Amino acid sequence: MKVNGSTNDDNFCLYCGTPLGEVHGLRRFCPNTIAEDGSVNSCKDDYHNAMKKPKRDATKGISKIHYDNFLILHRLYKEGNNIVTWEKLKNAGFRVEFSIVRKRIDSTDYFDAYYIQYLLKQINKTDFKIIEHEEQF
Repeated sequence: MKVNGSTNDDNFCLYCGTPLGEVHGLRRFCPNTIAEDGSVNSCKDDYHNAMKKPKRDATKGISKIHYDNFLILHRLYKEGNNIVTWEKLKNAGFRVEFSIVRKRIDSTDYFDAYYIQYLLKQINKTDFKIIEHEEQF
C-alpha cells in the first residue's frame, strides 16, 4: 500500500533509521519506549528537539547578555547607585549595545535604553541615570 509516496516495507524511522516494518504508512518514527529507570525514549521528540536546537542556541547567548545586564543594573540600583558613569558600567561588564529598546532623546546624541525592568537614561556625555519602571519587556 502506498501512502504519501512511501510503502510499508521501506518505512524507516527519520531519527534513528530503524526499519518500522509492517506499520501504518504514515508512521515516521519508532514507538516510544520506557527505559528501566522510567525515562521515555522518543525518536520523535529527539528528532524535533534536534531540529529546534540551532534556533535555541542562537538566542541563548543574547538572552544571557540581557539577563547579565539586568543583574548589573539591579545591583547598582539596589546599592543606591542610581547615577553611574559609563566607565563604571563598562567595568561591571555591562553591554549597552544589547538594549531591548533604544531611543534618541530629542535631537541630542543622548539616548534612553530599556533593559528588562530598568531604564538607562543618559544625562550627559559620561553619566547615566538608572530608573526602575513598571513595564517589563
